[in-house]
Amino acid sequence: MRIFKRRWKSKTAGKIDESGKYSLTWHDAYNRLNHTWPAYRDKATSESFGRYLETLSRQRSVGQVLAGDLSQWVDSLPQVTIAKLVKLHLLDRSRASSCQPLNEHIEHYRQWRLDRHRHQLDTGTILTRIKMTCKVAEFNSWADVQLGGTEALEAAITKIQSKAGISDRTRNRYGQAMHGFAAWMVKCRRANHNPLTGWERSREPETEHRRALNPEEASRLIAAADAGEMMVGRTNKGRWHYRKTGAEMPGGVRWVLTGPTRALLYRVAVETSLRRGALERLTVGDIDLKERCVTAKGVAGTKNPRKIVIPLKNQTVHMLRQHLQDRLPTAPAFDMPSWCETAKMLKADLETARRQWIKEGQTPKEKARRAQCDFLAAIDCEGRRVDFHALRVTCSSWLDQAGVSASIAKRVTGHRSTNTLQKHYQRASQSETRRAVESLPDIDLIPFAATGTDDRTDTAGELTAKLTAFARDDTGQDETECEADRDNKPKTHFQCGWQDSNLRPSVPETGALSN
Repeated sequence: MRIFKRRWKSKTAGKIDESGKYSLTWHDAYNRLNHTWPAYRDKATSESFGRYLETLSRQRSVGQVLAGDLSQWVDSLPQVTIAKLVKLHLLDRSRASSCQPLNEHIEHYRQWRLDRHRHQLDTGTILTRIKMTCKVAEFNSWADVQLGGTEALEAAITKIQSKAGISDRTRNRYGQAMHGFAAWMVKCRRANHNPLTGWERSREPETEHRRALNPEEASRLIAAADAGEMMVGRTNKGRWHYRKTGAEMPGGVRWVLTGPTRALLYRVAVETSLRRGALERLTVGDIDLKERCVTAKGVAGTKNPRKIVIPLKNQTVHMLRQHLQDRLPTAPAFDMPSWCETAKMLKADLETARRQWIKEGQTPKEKARRAQCDFLAAIDCEGRRVDFHALRVTCSSWLDQAGVSASIAKRVTGHRSTNTLQKHYQRASQSETRRAVESLPDIDLIPFAATGTDDRTDTAGELTAKLTAFARDDTGQDETECEADRDNKPKTHFQCGWQDSNLRPSVPETGALSN
């Protein structure tokens, strides 16, 4: 190792200038090369730096693991020096990642998800949960995550749950976000192992968040929307201008949907099981009226990146032909509101349909009974709500009730997993469950075959009564005979209940053998 200061001659003044920092030439035993690196202003510090470098190269050449003072020295190095050592293969990439700020890894993880066409909204939610967990757990680097492990993660999530009042389901999502981030670190070779592998999820209550409409509810919803007034979506300035003047401001209207258009939109959503985003991307050219089908093109970064062709019913094709006439193929099929405005729009039409249904009651008692019923209610007695995505649930549930196989239903809904289709989209109401139980055969009315010379057949109830009376008489006679036999017969080890568990049979069997 050689320590020196660089000197050079100034071209302007002609003087010999000297560097303020020392430089050192050290031998790399692992790569068998000599390197010249800049050091520090202090000579002793530069010598210590060179000795550590040569020690690191010698341990790397013999395959020793970093430990003690050398490991602490590596952790104290700046990122530029660590990058040089990684480039020379004197440090593993995972070792360099442990010293790198955790926010940089999180940013790379976000970019990795977007490059894989993951949903942008889901990516933002996951990264927000990761940052919140790291802030509470005081994870500033990957070394802190390795040191804290599952105990620090569990404590941080528990603290977030108690402070924010989140459910067990959301609590598990925080842990899953951190676990997925740690798995990505291992996958990209930024870490050697996942320190969060032992984390366990909390038990979640299996609840259904949405319910399916029955055919009568869907029909009344579409009829109420068809007879409803026009709905207009305005910007903030357009809404303020309309409230003040009563007229529309130029550029202040974002979307307009008449009653018949909303009714057609609900019909298409129920019959095709398309999501709100897919209906928003649907153009006139995607609807083939001759072949009676609609093509939902796959878009990267969405929940359904595949192309789906869904047939249409004849009545729906006739209504779409009137709705799409004189429109360009590139024009949107429906002027869709945003996701929150779509939920408000459907809720308003649902309330209108419910008020009309309650009003149709003949007597005040009937109207009061309908008001307490959850028919056309936004939230039913089980806590399941009805929103625009519930129309997709309705289509899946109707396919299941019609006996359509899961393989065909997945071609309509676009699901890849049968478990997802059955767990989250196929719903059954209480009335349908009751009808299923009532469809079971009546046991009391099943006839039995005649016995003896009597040609009359007995039902299950009659046969049960006869068998009960016979058993009562037969039991009394057996008890009398058993008491007499017990008094006359000598006692043996069989009757006393003595039994060898390995060689002797049980008590009833020995009685049979003795007779």
